[in-house]
Amino acid sequence: MERMNIGVLGTGVVGRTLAQRLVELGHSVCLGSRSADSEAGQEWLATVGTARGASVGTFADAAAHGALLVNATSGGASIAALRLAGERNLRGKVLVDVANPLDFSTGALQLTVVNTDSLAEQIQRRLKEEGHGKARIEGDAHCDWVVIDIGDIIVHVFRPEVREFYNLEKMWSGERPTDPVTH
Repeated sequence: MERMNIGVLGTGVVGRTLAQRLVELGHSVCLGSRSADSEAGQEWLATVGTARGASVGTFADAAAHGALLVNATSGGASIAALRLAGERNLRGKVLVDVANPLDFSTGALQLTVVNTDSLAEQIQRRLKEEGHGKARIEGDAHCDWVVIDIGDIIVHVFRPEVREFYNLEKMWSGERPTDPVTH
């Protein structure tokens, strides 16, 4: 396996756990936070050590370090973390988003992206800010699957069980169905 430079955004349990395993697999990992001296980041670094290519930095440091990036922030903090990472540091890179959409800040369990501002609306707004014009959003009333169409770019936003059902990744993999289709 080829050693990769990976940036992990977020020093919560998910970010630290993924970063640790990636270091164990031999990758060079920079764990990013709002502050390079975050307590959680420093504890993680003390656990894994620097000898295997592990480091801690800001979101921008982690994004600059990684050819592959992992967003492991809380859902409500994801947009801010990506802004702090910097557009130049994100451009042209693969971002694996494992952000937690759950918000406990009010004492009640809430989803961060669907209560007042959907993920599709956030993406549409951002694309417009970036000069891509107005996007069309299509989707069902239950918000199981939303498609954002801006011409050259199509974004699909699924609920997890709908994504699993349609399995678009398999469609794009080029695998042929094993069962013949009958009409």
